[in-house]
Amino acid sequence: MRAALRALGETGVTLGAVLLLFCAYLVWGTGSYTGEQQTLLRRQLVEARKNIVRTGRLGEVQVGGALAMLRIPRLGDLYRYAVVEGVGWEQLRMGPGHYPGSALPGKIGNFVISGHRTTYAAPFNRLDELRRGDYIVVDARDARYTYRVTDKRVVDPTDLDVIAPNPAHPDRRPTRALITLSTCHPEYSAAQRLIVTGELEGRRDHRPWRADRKPEPPRADRKPEPPRAGRPPDGPAAGTGVKGDRAVDGHSTHGPAGEHDTSG
Repeated sequence: MRAALRALGETGVTLGAVLLLFCAYLVWGTGSYTGEQQTLLRRQLVEARKNIVRTGRLGEVQVGGALAMLRIPRLGDLYRYAVVEGVGWEQLRMGPGHYPGSALPGKIGNFVISGHRTTYAAPFNRLDELRRGDYIVVDARDARYTYRVTDKRVVDPTDLDVIAPNPAHPDRRPTRALITLSTCHPEYSAAQRLIVTGELEGRRDHRPWRADRKPEPPRADRKPEPPRAGRPPDGPAAGTGVKGDRAVDGHSTHGPAGEHDTSG
């Protein structure tokens, strides 16, 4: 009897250790795969911008392709994620994903992005830290779009109005350019969704890329540029809160998505 109990106890300890290792892999080990995919997606974006200069055409991003870079200053200078087109299980392993069918960056409607909170580098782990007025910066292939957070709330997974083109009035045509970030809530659970919404505040076209451009001289050899109107030297552009952005007054003039992975 004692031998049987001892064997049962050892089996339980072994299974517990295996379970802990598996959980550790889900939380930390999956991040290495996402890191590799993020490197590839960033390279795609660089090539896409070069191609726009060569052809003058923006082109369409296929599912699994790189759509834009996402930055959230509130979460630190190192917070940068390439956004992939698609929100299926395979795409969300690569990084935050854009809902196919929702608006593109800077366009009228709702630009919806979903991301994991606890696995695969957990790009949206700290989404709950965002506050009203914070900036969300999207470096798309054609331009940089700056959004400002207007709302943060927790909803049920069945509340699809939050990803509608006009979340406040789903039955009406959209008139504003919005962004919605969505992730599981609470951590380690898919019981609810944490939703952060923002509205477009500014746009700045990317500087054209040229293969024959000469490299800029070292900073010490450059002549200092005079301060721009409304912008302190070496400081953020007025109205954006992001270093290097140029404020744009007013909004840009430019449907609910299907199923997506919700495993954290």
